[in-house]
Amino acid sequence: MRPGNGIPAYGVNRDLPLNVPVTVTFSPRKTGSFNFTCGMDMLRGKIVVN
Repeated sequence: MRPGNGIPAYGVNRDLPLNVPVTVTFSPRKTGSFNFTCGMDMLRGKIVVN
């Protein structure tokens, strides 16, 4: 998997073109907190699965 634009713990990686909405769908397989980032690692977030 190339770096960025995704959720590494789930192998999710998508291109994010400028000004184009992108939907990412995945099914969580385990509980916990999972980080996600943009390709430049400037924007980050966390998904929490209970």
